[in-house]
Amino acid sequence: MRLVRQFVHVLIGVSALLIAGMSNAFSTGAPVCAVDTATMNANMGVRIGTNPMGWALDASAVTYSPGGSAFGVRLTNVTPSVQYKGILLWATDSAGNQVGTWASAGGSFKTSCNGQSLTHTSSQLKASPSPFFQLSLPITVRGAVTIRAFVVEQSRTTHYEMTTTHVHLDPVRNDLDIDSSVSVSRYQANTDGLLVLRYLIGLRGNELTRGAKNAAALRTDAEIANQLAHLLSSGLLDIDGDGQTRSETDGLLILRYLIGYRNNGLVEGANAGTLTPAQIEAKIAALLP
Repeated sequence: MRLVRQFVHVLIGVSALLIAGMSNAFSTGAPVCAVDTATMNANMGVRIGTNPMGWALDASAVTYSPGGSAFGVRLTNVTPSVQYKGILLWATDSAGNQVGTWASAGGSFKTSCNGQSLTHTSSQLKASPSPFFQLSLPITVRGAVTIRAFVVEQSRTTHYEMTTTHVHLDPVRNDLDIDSSVSVSRYQANTDGLLVLRYLIGLRGNELTRGAKNAAALRTDAEIANQLAHLLSSGLLDIDGDGQTRSETDGLLILRYLIGYRNNGLVEGANAGTLTPAQIEAKIAALLP
């Protein structure tokens, strides 16, 4: 079961830029990784027609999880017969830094700027909708992500802008990387194990997380609480299988396991169920993918 940890608005802005002008300049792709509207107007001419002239971005899903499956975005127009020559796609985080990696689409499109942008390979007219362009965002992405597409139809001044908002949902996971440090210190007794134990004792807020988050932790305090609530409600923290989840048994078993205890040393005085030490070890190991 996947629960939503938080809603992060992903603003997807489509600012259509047509890179093939009268002389077919930049016919094999945009020469830059990103561009702004002012630069576009100054170099391509003030656009003709009322923005956005039917152009929009269509997404393969209304949600996206950093570090998860690629997020598909394609260019569309309300008039199917409308064609375009060039495109430039890129994504930025809330601080304006370019983020993510575009997958090579082949054919009429290619990646550029070490995969952080996607552009055209020729000035041939292309039909809309475009194929879905796949963007993967790293698990470290937080806050609003803006995906921009500059597109031009047939002349330099047929470039348009549009925006659409998508919801970014970062789900909780079925593992014991409670603070989401996602590193060599991914599962630690003094962070993840301690957080589980404190949560089962009943500590919340700052009392739950104080001094128990790895320096590389990606989750906020609220996100940590959501992850623990997910594990608890789904029954994954009932380590000894007695139908209850308690700090003095299940929490202690997890903490001991992360410290390195195994066999009888793991379960002594902390097993209220009928599972064997091997079965308990297997249940915890399943939460450490």
